[in-house]
Amino acid sequence: MSLLQVVVMGVFVHEVLKHDTVQEVVLCDIDEAVIRVSKSTSHACPPSPPPRSAYTSATASNPVGPAESLFQKPYVQLLHNALTPWGHISTQGECMWIHLPLVHRLRKMTSQIFSEYEYAYTTIPTYPFGKIGFMVCAKAPGRDLLIPVREAQGTRYYNKEIHKSTFVFPEFVRALLEGKVLKPKFGKEALAPAAEYVVRDPFNELTIVCCTLRGAEALAEGLSSTTGISLNVNDAETLGKAVAEYDLTISLIPYTYHALVIKPAIKSKTHVVTMSYVSPTMRELDEEAKKAGIVVINEIGLDPGFDHLYVVKAIDEAHAKRGIKKFLSYCGGLPASECAGYPLGYKFSWSSRGVLLALLNSAAYLSEGKR
Repeated sequence: MSLLQVVVMGVFVHEVLKHDTVQEVVLCDIDEAVIRVSKSTSHACPPSPPPRSAYTSATASNPVGPAESLFQKPYVQLLHNALTPWGHISTQGECMWIHLPLVHRLRKMTSQIFSEYEYAYTTIPTYPFGKIGFMVCAKAPGRDLLIPVREAQGTRYYNKEIHKSTFVFPEFVRALLEGKVLKPKFGKEALAPAAEYVVRDPFNELTIVCCTLRGAEALAEGLSSTTGISLNVNDAETLGKAVAEYDLTISLIPYTYHALVIKPAIKSKTHVVTMSYVSPTMRELDEEAKKAGIVVINEIGLDPGFDHLYVVKAIDEAHAKRGIKKFLSYCGGLPASECAGYPLGYKFSWSSRGVLLALLNSAAYLSEGKR
């Protein structure tokens, strides 16, 4: 198939024009400045799109707020209707590392509209996780989207092998796209072991709170006696009412917000558990917590937490046998190979911002009795 007319909703005009079969490109953008700059760096574009396009490339903002409609069925149907009978689209599909449920929904949705449909991804260093995905769809049946139909000239990134590789995924993504569930545990799912432990006791009831109801319900799915609710931690009144309804609050939000949870917990005499170090703001609430008769336990995650407990255990066992000459403690590990199919090979089990900020902290260590 030869492309005759292309509609671009975004800023890819210079890339589209590298294909010598393209005779006409129409750029559509909400920002007039984008069109003006594109005209100055590319071939002139007509002021209005043709009634039908052989190919449409659409970029969208993140799938929240006003841009959410660009990831829904009516919009994709409009793209379908704008194509010639042999037309194709490429539209944003977000990142498989942080938007996997959305990727799954997009693929299912496009399957209801297009004859051929595939999810693909490319590397973009400036994007979160260095990748962005997109849905590639064909209106006519029988088109093998995984196989390029021609060689592209003058490209610095794209080639036919890159084209094929954009449809090759880590196993957990491939399995989900085929209707199976094999997700790795991302940082936001750090609550899963704690949640599962709480509901082992049939007398316990658990509520998972997230900034979005969809996120809370997804995390609560599959857990007995568990519900999900949405809540803004900066809404002091709503937060206070929520904390007062429970015997224990486990705060897994960023450490800068723990004090906002502890304050209403003191008022309602609700115990609190966090995974974080005790910040100066939290320490200021110590006396009030004691007067309220509540327990606020901190530093019981992985680091700090498990590492400290196992250090004490190891030291006690060593002293019981023959004493200690030297002790070194390291925390961390390599991610499982099936969950690290990307060049960096590093996973944030907690706050990526916290990891970077920790580099700015002062530190001290003891060696042979000297500080």
